[in-house]
Amino acid sequence: MRFSIAIFLVIITGLLISPVFVHAGADCYVDADADADSGGDGSKENPYIKISKALEKDCKDISIKTGTYSNDIILENGVEIEGESRDDVVITGKVTMKDNSEIGKVTIKGEGVYVSDNADVEIVDVIIKNSGIGIETLGGGNLMVKNSKIFGNRKGFYIQAGKNINITSSNIYNNTEEGVDIRSNVDGIISGNIIEENGEGGIEVVLGKSELTISNNKIRHNHASGIATQFYDFASELGGIKINNNTISGNSDFAVTCKIPSGGKLSANYWSKSVSFIGNKIDGNKDGVFAPSCNFSNLEIINATKTKEELEVEEQVRLEILEKLKEDPGKSLGSIKINQTASGHLNLRAGSSISNEIIGSVKSGEEYEYAGKENGWYKTIVSDSLWGWVSGDYVEEIIIKEEIQQEEKEEEITTKNPPKEEILGEVQKDDKRENNDTIIFGFVITILILFLIFLFSPLPDKIFGRKKEIVIPTKGRDDINIDNF
Repeated sequence: MRFSIAIFLVIITGLLISPVFVHAGADCYVDADADADSGGDGSKENPYIKISKALEKDCKDISIKTGTYSNDIILENGVEIEGESRDDVVITGKVTMKDNSEIGKVTIKGEGVYVSDNADVEIVDVIIKNSGIGIETLGGGNLMVKNSKIFGNRKGFYIQAGKNINITSSNIYNNTEEGVDIRSNVDGIISGNIIEENGEGGIEVVLGKSELTISNNKIRHNHASGIATQFYDFASELGGIKINNNTISGNSDFAVTCKIPSGGKLSANYWSKSVSFIGNKIDGNKDGVFAPSCNFSNLEIINATKTKEELEVEEQVRLEILEKLKEDPGKSLGSIKINQTASGHLNLRAGSSISNEIIGSVKSGEEYEYAGKENGWYKTIVSDSLWGWVSGDYVEEIIIKEEIQQEEKEEEITTKNPPKEEILGEVQKDDKRENNDTIIFGFVITILILFLIFLFSPLPDKIFGRKKEIVIPTKGRDDINIDNF
């Protein structure tokens, strides 16, 4: 029995130290300048000439000497490749990476890197340039990219749905289209990168079901927006994108845009619910900070550039104010309509001046009841638990309850029971009209009588020089001389 066990141990030991088992999983070396005639065995002293040869031999940990390697390569599960120098080890073919593969300290140009479905891969200290897509991923799994340069490609990254990403401390620049193009349902981190001078946006992300933190990046001088957020009907769910502590400057469009490339109907406040901002430095973007289509409130816009500590202090103050504002604002005096503003919102403040704390906002076009007016500001009732003050420069009174009710009441009383003073006034007006009529009538009669007296008196003959003719009968009276008369 003991002899049998001894024989078994000898056989196992022999197998373990045989060339097959030593070679599998051991370090392999590749050198483009190695002696081609020797054939190479992958050792440091006698390396392979091609990377593909090391992969054929099932090497898992491959060290590559300076040189140019012109093969397409597939890194199977668990394969790790490391170059001697990032700038001097050049792979000109397409690199396909499968699960648990890693690559570092090489330059990849012409075809880029393709990450397989459900693969967890690491790309560290790599240059990827002059490709259609620098790094393209498919489906689930994890992508980690660190300390790398991705430039001169059509797209820097194209991250398809389902991937978890960790892109840090890298330079992503001078790509013809987007620096980083992210589809829906992508989670992870983009942090500490310089993303600049790309032909379109710095980062483009479809919001639906994506949970991303974009932080501490310098996103600058891109030829469209710094960050472009997008909505598609096929990914209509809310996103969770946190944009914190970035510098977003000098971009040719807005710092942040909100677009619907294929149309569709968004849920209420979709952009505000899907994207948040803290502590960013935003300046010098050609069209401004946020595109109007984002419809962010004034409070969200202001908070986008405040630090986390500042926001925590302000939040504490705001909560104290809100607690106070739970008191009854008073009886509604009427309603106001919020006029259109550039942002689509109007600040709601704790008091009736611009120096008071912003505690919320109201939307343009909406109607609210108000419970008071002071210094040109309206005490606006937003909900049962929130009220505050809005500037009268941006509102229109549409109903003034007390005035209208008072006017209607007075009109009704006046119609039914006219005041005594009003009745007496009307009687006096009627008496005055009758007296005037009597005077005019008497004056006309007097003039008429005087005219008749004048007409039948001798005065008209004297006035107009007429003589009175006397007719005397002369028949039979020849002795009568008319001239005697």
